[in-house]
Amino acid sequence: MSVYKVMHDSCNYLDIVFVTGKGGSMSLDNAPSIRGFTSFVTTRPAQRVANAVLDGTLMWQINGREYQSGKLYFTSDSSAYITFERNNVEYINAITPDGAGFLRTRGGR
Repeated sequence: MSVYKVMHDSCNYLDIVFVTGKGGSMSLDNAPSIRGFTSFVTTRPAQRVANAVLDGTLMWQINGREYQSGKLYFTSDSSAYITFERNNVEYINAITPDGAGFLRTRGGR
């Protein structure tokens, strides 16, 4: 099963901590909310931006155990991407424009 599919279908807790902008955190603790958020993460690879500023961290959990963690970067008002590593492979995935806007209103810069 792909990492994305597990994050979308099986995780039951997601924590996002913003380290720039307004700061703060956001926690999602039910499957519909997590699936909704994870649908903002595209399966389309994104390009890493040189000298990008780390805007936040994410952690998906299954029954209280970390499944996957990642890092969040905003590249404009309507674009962002996350990075995460699995089995020594780094993944860089774009966030949809709606997702980037949603996250910015919750605490991003």
